[in-house]
Amino acid sequence: MVIIKLIFFYTAFFSYAFALEGKIVVLEAPVFRHPDETSKIAHYLRKGDAIYIHPQEGFVDEYGELEIPDAKIEENQTKANASTYLPKPESLFLKTISRDGNEAYVLKEHVLIHYKDRREFSYKEIDYDHTDYRIAEPLPKDYPFIKQSGYRGFTQIAFGMPNYKAYPYKDKITDTSYGVSNEVSFIWSRAELINEPKRFFFGVMGGTHFSSITFLLNRQEAVQSNIRLSLGPFASYDIYRNKRYAFNVYTSSQYYFYDSMEISIKEREGELKESRAYKSNLSFSQLLGLNFQFFKSFYTFDSIIGSNVRINLPKNYTADQKGFVTSFWQNTSSDDSYSQPLTAEVSLFIGLQSYY
Repeated sequence: MVIIKLIFFYTAFFSYAFALEGKIVVLEAPVFRHPDETSKIAHYLRKGDAIYIHPQEGFVDEYGELEIPDAKIEENQTKANASTYLPKPESLFLKTISRDGNEAYVLKEHVLIHYKDRREFSYKEIDYDHTDYRIAEPLPKDYPFIKQSGYRGFTQIAFGMPNYKAYPYKDKITDTSYGVSNEVSFIWSRAELINEPKRFFFGVMGGTHFSSITFLLNRQEAVQSNIRLSLGPFASYDIYRNKRYAFNVYTSSQYYFYDSMEISIKEREGELKESRAYKSNLSFSQLLGLNFQFFKSFYTFDSIIGSNVRINLPKNYTADQKGFVTSFWQNTSSDDSYSQPLTAEVSLFIGLQSYY
């Protein structure tokens, strides 16, 4: 075994007795088994380490520019013995020797070769070291501990059944068809300092609401479509929480800065029809809800499912335009109005949540 090791050592020594010497110029340079970045890596060299390069890599034709076609190089490599090596000028690799004495290759851009001649003046440093994984200094405060800001936001889409009083039509209502109400809400909140485990959040909630109800009358058909835009304070509390999920309750007082009820009436047997928009300038609601939060279940986001109850306070709707068909409306003037009593709407929702 000792004899084999000595033979191995002297073979490697004499093979690289006249090798070029270089220096690693990147943080961590991989030494490949073959001249291919996808090949197996023998080991790594660190910045500043010395490396020995095959002497043929520094060959210079002193009597003119020597151009050897690739086909000729391959032919010479085949005919030559194992010690003959003719590097290709366009190759991205330099031939070296690994720690175990085998042939290996390193990227040219990772090495500064000490030619000891004018060629060293043409060396250009790489623009960016792709092997440098270190974090740029100065390091962030409290590194390596990442301090959460305490902000939390989520978006939810809710579906439910609309619930509002019909306009006082002149004709009698014989049947009612409810559409599906659609709501999109956005919540932004922050954990309060009075709450050490960050269970209580306070912020703002805004959203949109779209719904419609169709009323079938004796001689007419009417459709009431409601559009609401709301904004108000929001508060939530995580009743139970572990590493995988949480159970949360929340509430919000909403002001409808836009609340429009469009009423369209048409004759069932005829072509007469008309639409008018009724608006409420002072409209409020109280929202109560609960949800289940599943942490990091959708990429980096938390998935949310839940339900809420919206209590709409009494309000008045007033027309913003005149009517012309007297058989449709209680009053065709622009001051036509009707009242809405206290109502409640129940919705189911899904959403995504993230911490900041």
